[in-house]
Amino acid sequence: MSSRKPSPVFLIRALARTGRGLLVIKPDKVTGSHYLPWEEHPDEVIQKTHDLLRFLGISADRIQYKNLPIGKNPSILLKDFSKYLDDKNLKKMFIPIPDSINSPLGESISILRIMSVNPDITPYENIISIPRVKKGGIAYFEGCLPLLHKIGEAQKLFNLEKTRTSIIKLFEKKKIQIGSIKDLSCPSKGLLIIKKEGIKEIVDAISLKNNNSIKKINPSKIILATPEAYLSFSKEKEFENKTVSLPDDLLKLYSKKTNLKNLNIIVVIHKACQLENDPFFDSTKKLLSLIPGVKIVELNEKCGQNSFENLNGDAKQKSLKLMNEAKKKNADFIVCTSPYCLSHILLCNREGSWRFSDIEIIDAYQLLLSSYEGGL
Repeated sequence: MSSRKPSPVFLIRALARTGRGLLVIKPDKVTGSHYLPWEEHPDEVIQKTHDLLRFLGISADRIQYKNLPIGKNPSILLKDFSKYLDDKNLKKMFIPIPDSINSPLGESISILRIMSVNPDITPYENIISIPRVKKGGIAYFEGCLPLLHKIGEAQKLFNLEKTRTSIIKLFEKKKIQIGSIKDLSCPSKGLLIIKKEGIKEIVDAISLKNNNSIKKINPSKIILATPEAYLSFSKEKEFENKTVSLPDDLLKLYSKKTNLKNLNIIVVIHKACQLENDPFFDSTKKLLSLIPGVKIVELNEKCGQNSFENLNGDAKQKSLKLMNEAKKKNADFIVCTSPYCLSHILLCNREGSWRFSDIEIIDAYQLLLSSYEGGL
């Protein structure tokens, strides 16, 4: 394929359609790369895509970036690439392409989740550095937060690092030892919207792998960081008495004589759009109520988020309407309970976009940490 203005999302989707490997030809010195100064160079895009694949346990060797000598037939490179994949024992992956998703971003997220079922390599550790939980200890699971962060960062659309690090710091402040569980994947039931043969088996495989990973550790408690993950795991009979939502757990920790500073702000709490009953909403409201000087305003508008399945003008317009309504109520912040809604509104509210609003999009954990540390 030509490397004219590639992106990680584009490359992931192309790799899925080959099922095995993708050969990207570098622009030569004669024709020139014709990249504009503000465009990201393909070298950087390839590196970001490799990082995404390694993060999920997919070998970066599946995407190669090669020079084509002048006058040479590309078929020579393809032949060498095929042999290289054979030598690395990288077989064809089963990846049902989600036709029902018309958003490239949403499709690539689904593809990455599907790819992770049968990893080629040990997945790389993510940016949040917490130890592995010991048997019988307190487990903490981020759900799809790491994947959303990685792809948002790779595409320069949004960044969830502050959300993730704030949560860890809140536990550290209270000297609570939490740990991650090896081999847990982003909860898979959302993939069932893809009406393709083999999807149910993939969803079952992810669920089985997750359940087995938890059973090996047998934690005393599983703190779930997203409402989507909470709904998935709290319904499992084996874990229902061990699962707890993140805002509920923090509520218990920070309601005990904690010296929180006055923030003097107005916030709107935004319910998770795709969930009929958001299990984090009430506890997030109570958590924010602990912070002096926080006035909570009710707002029933939806942001249009649908797991990025249909990231179209209508979805973005709903996000803009939500931000405008929040501004009319003099809100300083929109607080999201779901990382999907948080990502979607951040994406729509990028600086420089005609939809940009000066209202801040955030989560309750960053506000709580700011109050604990002395203010915004």
